[in-house]
Amino acid sequence: MALVMRVKSASKNEFLSGLGLTPDHPATNNLYAAMKAEAIEAFNSRLRGQRSLLRPQFKNSPPPFAANQFTDEAFKGCVRVIWMNSRNPTREWYDRAGTPGGDNWIIAWMLYHICRYRDGRNQRAQSLRDFHDDDDLDDAPAPPTAPGTTAYYDPARNNYQT
Repeated sequence: MALVMRVKSASKNEFLSGLGLTPDHPATNNLYAAMKAEAIEAFNSRLRGQRSLLRPQFKNSPPPFAANQFTDEAFKGCVRVIWMNSRNPTREWYDRAGTPGGDNWIIAWMLYHICRYRDGRNQRAQSLRDFHDDDDLDDAPAPPTAPGTTAYYDPARNNYQT
């Protein structure tokens, strides 16, 4: 099956469509969760809070950092680390989307969304109901709350808080 490359800003459903996968299928969800876990692990170990990896104009920016604030070398280096540390079934998919220069649109999409999920823009997207950076949001029910209190989704903890 031929893959259809998607831009990093594409929605989750567009991304999965590019892979030829059905969004609500259990196997798709498992594969997506594995890809997401690999990207989070690499983000946390390689990019998170690393000012030395930022483009010069962003060196004094407060964290969390957006994907476009990192140098191309840092972002591509993290993509390569994800590929090198990946295991099947994710590796099989990554191998279908790689280029000799070390680019991989599948990993780049996931890493971009991991960065975006942590850089604060997700609150606006969530309020617009165009929130595709975290796939668990619509599936996770809000917990029951005491009268007079409200629950809110905390993306850093991937759960609801009161």
